[in-house]
Amino acid sequence: MAELRVQIDALDTALIDLLAQRVGYIDRAVDLKKVEGLPARTVDHVAEVKAHVRALAEARNLDPDLAEALGIP
Repeated sequence: MAELRVQIDALDTALIDLLAQRVGYIDRAVDLKKVEGLPARTVDHVAEVKAHVRALAEARNLDPDLAEALGIP
């Protein structure tokens, strides 16, 4: 059981690292959009990303609401 907990903790760390990396990319995209005079968010793109993330979650037998709740997008 102790080894399983270690593995779960490692996955938690990896998930947080990936979410932080994603936020960094989003921040960079926002900065680039400002320079190019584009809106930071577009409703259509957000809807596409949500649908894609939900489909990925479903394909992996994960709760799509959980994926969305994790901030993706």
